[in-house]
Amino acid sequence: MRGYRFSLYALITMMSIVILLQKEQKMEFCYLFLFVLLLAGIAFIDLCWMIIPDVLVLVFFLMALPLLSIPFSERMVAAGLIIVITAGLRLWKGNCLGWGDVKLSIAAALAFGYSFLSALRYSIVASGVTALLFLLFRQIDLQTRLPFAPWIVLAVLLIFL
Repeated sequence: MRGYRFSLYALITMMSIVILLQKEQKMEFCYLFLFVLLLAGIAFIDLCWMIIPDVLVLVFFLMALPLLSIPFSERMVAAGLIIVITAGLRLWKGNCLGWGDVKLSIAAALAFGYSFLSALRYSIVASGVTALLFLLFRQIDLQTRLPFAPWIVLAVLLIFL
């Protein structure tokens, strides 16, 4: 499990560096650097302790708002879809997602709208393939809880590529 955590953290860090190298303006670069550090911190905390502090979700939301100019209605519909899907998953499968993951997803949907939902599809597929590979190679069993915040962070980073 330790190698899994390090690999995800390394992947997020490498994607962050690629995104940051594409930007040219210094103030925007500093702002994005702090934003990406926050995302990496959220992913790392979830990987190590399986918790996402509410304060970090709030800071993420506040930092993400000025990054894109997205209509308010799009943000609300995207957040509503996250809430409906999460409620459906909870009714169908019980406690399959932690509340920190739900809050982080709602904050990202409120900040990035439909583009977050689109990127989240790829992250969900990647997390499923990763979990399947870990099951096949007997690194985890069916009762193992896996953190989902790194995949949410991956979806947010995909928006910037």
